[in-house]
Amino acid sequence: HARSTFDLLLSSPSLVPGWSYGYHMELTRVQEASLCRRVVLKQNPGALEALSNRDVPEVLDFLPACDDDGEAPSSSSRGKSSHFVSGSSISAAFGLQSEGASALVSAAKCFDACAQRMLFYGTPSQSRVLSSMAIGDMTCVQRLFVEGASGEEAILTFQCIKEERLAAIYRGGGIIEEFVVENVTGEPVGEAPEQPDKRNPPEAVVSAQLRALEARDVGRVFAFASPENRAVTGPVDRFATMLSAPPYDVLMGAQELRVVRSAQLSREKFLAVVEARGTRSGDDASTPALNRAFVWSVELQVESGLWLTSGVMP
Repeated sequence: HARSTFDLLLSSPSLVPGWSYGYHMELTRVQEASLCRRVVLKQNPGALEALSNRDVPEVLDFLPACDDDGEAPSSSSRGKSSHFVSGSSISAAFGLQSEGASALVSAAKCFDACAQRMLFYGTPSQSRVLSSMAIGDMTCVQRLFVEGASGEEAILTFQCIKEERLAAIYRGGGIIEEFVVENVTGEPVGEAPEQPDKRNPPEAVVSAQLRALEARDVGRVFAFASPENRAVTGPVDRFATMLSAPPYDVLMGAQELRVVRSAQLSREKFLAVVEARGTRSGDDASTPALNRAFVWSVELQVESGLWLTSGVMP
C-alpha cells in the first residue's frame, strides 16, 4: 500500500491519472477509542503537476506543514541539509510578490539546486518513474528521470515521509496520515560528458571540467567554456598557460577535486564551490598538498541552449 500511495503522490501514469492515495486514520467511537486505518482516494493533482501548474496551495499541500510562525520547516530541522534559495527568483518564477512567497521559498530549501532548477524555475517537458522503494511504514523513496524545457536531463530522487494532519471526515473530524515530500535531490543522468550537449545539466558540466583537470586535458576543459569565457581566456594555448600559473595551477593534475556546495541563483545561472587538493606548478613530490576553494559559474546560453562555464574564481 505504501508504494502505491507514493506512486500516486507523484502522479505515476501507471495508476489512475489525476488521483492520489492518502493514508487515512479515522477516530472511531468504540469501547477503547481505537484508531482504525484505511486507504482512501483523494482527488488532488500530483506534486509534479502542482509545480508545473504553479499552483502554490497545492504545492504546499504536498510539503510538510508550516510551523507556528507560518514558515514551512526547513530540511535542516529534520536532520537534512538546507539548500540555498534565491527568494526573489523563486517568487518571480511563480509570479508572486516577495512578501507573499515566504512559505514557498522556505519550502524550496528542501530541494537542492538541480531540483529547484527543474521544478521551481522551469517545468519538466517529460518525466518517468525509474524506481520506487518503501522504507518501513513511514518513508518512501522514488527516483524519476526528468527532462527540462531546455533539453537538459537529470534524475530526481524524492524522499517522502508520512505526516499526520487533521481533516474533515464523515460526521466529524479525524487524523489522516499522508505522504509529503521531505526533500528532493538531483543528479546528472550519466558520467562526466566528453563534450557539450543540451542534455548536460550544469552539474555535469562542472564534473566534466573537474575530471579533465585531474587528467590534465586542457582541450576538454576549454571545450566547456562559454563563448565569452573563451574570448577572454583563449585560444587554447593561452588558456593552458593560464592554468599552469597561480592560483589555477593547483587545479591541474589535482589529487582531488570535489563539489562541496552548489546553488541555483536563477533559471540561467548556477554556482558550484569546488574544493581542490593539489600542488603548485614546479613543486616537487615532497611538497605538502594545498587545499584551495574555487567558485564555478555556469550559465545557460540563450542561443545554443547549452550550459557552459562563464568563469572560475578563487
